[in-house]
Amino acid sequence: MAERTAAGKILVVGATGLVGRQLVSRLESAGHEVVPASPSAGVDAATGAGLADAFAGVEVVIDVSKPHSYGDEAVLRYYRQSTTQLLRAGADAGVRHHVTLAAIGTDRLTDSAFYRAKRVQEQLVEASAIPFTLVRSSQFFEFALGIADASTVEEWCGCRRRPCSRWRRARSRMPWPASRWRPRVVAWSSSRARSASLSTASCARCSRPVATRAPW
Repeated sequence: MAERTAAGKILVVGATGLVGRQLVSRLESAGHEVVPASPSAGVDAATGAGLADAFAGVEVVIDVSKPHSYGDEAVLRYYRQSTTQLLRAGADAGVRHHVTLAAIGTDRLTDSAFYRAKRVQEQLVEASAIPFTLVRSSQFFEFALGIADASTVEEWCGCRRRPCSRWRRARSRMPWPASRWRPRVVAWSSSRARSASLSTASCARCSRPVATRAPW
């Protein structure tokens, strides 16, 4: 088995986020010298503030940063500006490798402003002269509850009364067999539900408190 070579100093952009925190911890545990970069540390990839100092002596940069806002124009502006700034600073510093946390399906999910912006980010990295790696990730499990909440089509707790016309209409629009899903009670307290981005409501028929979930 070939021996691993040391990566040198590694700059992690977005070091305080969901991925960044864990990445920094794992890299440091593996013995790497890590430079954590984030706005709270005085490094703003979008504006370029603090990048010159952060890139000093860096050989590898890993970009796992995210925009401050997810509006259509804001997310595109962020990824275009931040990636351009990082690539320019990396070229000036002589970075040997640029790693970007990308997303699966950016070339196909063109209806999503976020995915269009991520595709622009990928294209900028691909067009640069710096050797690169695009880590195309699927959605994170940590986002599952938020995605479920946004995809809810019914607020029924699963009481065994006759489904109302609203439920029948929702079921008729489902692109999968209705037998695959039945609404059910989710045993979450209201405070826990709020912290997990779940919506709480009362069943229209039996008035039992429910946390609405997605149709799968």
